[in-house]
Amino acid sequence: MTAVILAAGYGSRLRPLTNQMHKTMVPVAGERIIDRIMVSLQLAKVASAVVVLGYRSGEVREYLQSRYASFMQLTFVENPDYATTNNIHSLELALESVDEDFLLIECDLFFETELLRDLIAYPWPNVALAARYRTGMDGTVVSADAGGVVEGVFPTYAQGPNFDFSGKFKTLNIYKFSGDFLRDRLRSLVQYYTSAHSTNSYYEVVLGIVIYLRSAEIRVLDVSERRWAEIDDNNDLAKAEYMFHPEGRYDLLSSSHGGYWNVDVLDFCYIRNMYFPTPSVLGDIRFNLEKLLCNYGSSQAVLNRELSHYLLVPEECCCVLNGASQGIKLLPEVLGTDHVATFTPAFDEYLAVFRRVSKADAESASALDLVTMASREGAGAVVLANPCNPTGRCYSLREMIAFVEAAVRANLYAIVDESFIDFAGEQSASVSGWLLENHVRRALVIKSLSKCLGVPGLRLGYVFSADSDLIAAMNGRIPIWNLNSPAQYFLELLLKYRPEIAASFQKSIADRDAFLHMLSDVEFLSPFPSGANFILCRLAEGGPSADALARQMLAVSGIYIKNCTSKFPAGRGEFVRFAVRLPAENLHLIAELERNYRALQSAIGAVA
Repeated sequence: MTAVILAAGYGSRLRPLTNQMHKTMVPVAGERIIDRIMVSLQLAKVASAVVVLGYRSGEVREYLQSRYASFMQLTFVENPDYATTNNIHSLELALESVDEDFLLIECDLFFETELLRDLIAYPWPNVALAARYRTGMDGTVVSADAGGVVEGVFPTYAQGPNFDFSGKFKTLNIYKFSGDFLRDRLRSLVQYYTSAHSTNSYYEVVLGIVIYLRSAEIRVLDVSERRWAEIDDNNDLAKAEYMFHPEGRYDLLSSSHGGYWNVDVLDFCYIRNMYFPTPSVLGDIRFNLEKLLCNYGSSQAVLNRELSHYLLVPEECCCVLNGASQGIKLLPEVLGTDHVATFTPAFDEYLAVFRRVSKADAESASALDLVTMASREGAGAVVLANPCNPTGRCYSLREMIAFVEAAVRANLYAIVDESFIDFAGEQSASVSGWLLENHVRRALVIKSLSKCLGVPGLRLGYVFSADSDLIAAMNGRIPIWNLNSPAQYFLELLLKYRPEIAASFQKSIADRDAFLHMLSDVEFLSPFPSGANFILCRLAEGGPSADALARQMLAVSGIYIKNCTSKFPAGRGEFVRFAVRLPAENLHLIAELERNYRALQSAIGAVA
């Protein structure tokens, strides 16, 4: 058994890295791609390799000779036309030096070292490593029958806009081929294709011909549950780093604040409604997506009018936001104050945008105490979130009215954040109607729609106030095209789905209450009552820290939770927050929490 490694290409999609090094030399989790390939070959007891070189060939040749020539017979083949040909020509050149069973490996793959050993041991002469297709994969896919025999090969050019990926497998670009297949079919077909058609093609087109003519059988070895990455660009490189460096996952996710569709993670950190949008809403958006992407969204005035239809308030009283954080950032300028008072712990955005922040302890002070402190310390505004993030604490409508009245009497702006009010149920209600009925000035409500409506990727929110001058000042600082077209279309759809939206809140509340009950039974957790779709828990004293638990959960179980300890005064304890997800996922979280907590406890005991 020998290995054929195709390493001639430039790796243009990995620029600028590949301007300075060959793509096989790019490190993943501290190990170069080529080292992972060569170590895997050694573990599989492959004694020889044919390496096709082109771009920066001297660099790769020298590196391999210095590290692996004493363990493996290395043959180097030059593809001088690497810039104008594709991998079918590199394979053609390599096969001139091969006449036995061989592994075909492309050089941009990072995978579990055991995969090659498993491939060689698989009792079939011609085998393709492949994984069940998932969204985000690109490249050649194959179809296979119930026995795993490949029935069709579909390179990227054969995957049109209506291509059905269901039931397909994505090839890893790692194959095992027998010497008989090489001599009887593969070598001659590759040579014929390059001479009669093109050297600027992928070798998969020849495999497709083999399958179409039924001149040989190739079987799929399903490695869907194994770790592997095809590194074509820098996004692939980031995914591979996440996959193969579990200890660094928490820092990677916590610093990126989103974009988690690129990685395999169960997200209990960031918060969204799990029951909306419904399949029919998603279907509507999917059907119209092409039209939406090719058209500008409307002006802010139109967006405000559409929002007013959903909120059932005058349009001059509301301002559509590209996420609530956009409005928070504008508050100091619009309100004319750089000093705000709020509870601690609090949502970080408020702490970040005001130059001076007076803080009251949420566990010991009331809403009216917060107003008194704000007035005493000369603040210009006071912020109260209902429910609060991260504690989930709720205030009744009566308490909120008293808070706003007290703030207005003290000549303060009252800022009420109602981003999670929809999950409070009977515990609370929006103060907006009271503000409008009583024409209350110096007060505003700010709200995220993305979280409560389950579309954080669209970035939707708003500011509401009975003070139209305040709203006009906010609108005057908003760009003319503030929402993209899909976000605007989603806003328009809301009018059709009021019953479904209300039902989604009720389901979320029921799940939250059941989740809270289950968390109460976990011996090392003390959950806080919550009126939101998340639950804050204090960890037991003397056990693992919140940071250790959060890192362990992500590294071992692929579950991302929020460490909230830094939001509380030092010495108050260790805190973690869990988003409310679907019931089965909530159960899974608890099982993994208990497993990882025990493992950390055992490690602490062993060190002691």
